[in-house]
Amino acid sequence: MNKILKAEGFKEGVKWSLGGNIDFNIVENKDVESKNNVLYAHCSNNEIMYFGLTRNTFKKRMGQYRKPGPSQTTNINVNNEIINELKKNKNVQTYYRTWNPKEEEQLNGMDVPLEAIESTLIYNINPPWNRKN
Repeated sequence: MNKILKAEGFKEGVKWSLGGNIDFNIVENKDVESKNNVLYAHCSNNEIMYFGLTRNTFKKRMGQYRKPGPSQTTNINVNNEIINELKKNKNVQTYYRTWNPKEEEQLNGMDVPLEAIESTLIYNINPPWNRKN
């Protein structure tokens, strides 16, 4: 696991595979399937490629990358990136960190919402799959 993700409390969540289409398998903690408010990172060979945040369940969000709808631009882009990495025989995994909105992170005594943590990670790490507006 990437040392930054480990330090931030992420856990191994999904292994991606390529058959006729891409597919994913939730590893270890199956309880994450039904969680929402999950911060996640797609990685290729332990390099962080993308950070995201769920509002629906983790399993549903991963399913949107597996089979994106025609108007879901981000999902289509990430789907293509995952496929490209798998075609290069790279190990593509998604790590996660669950979140309880009642337990805000504390930073110097101030509450920090999960969106701020996601934005900070994207800003500092600059993963290649996170598109710039």
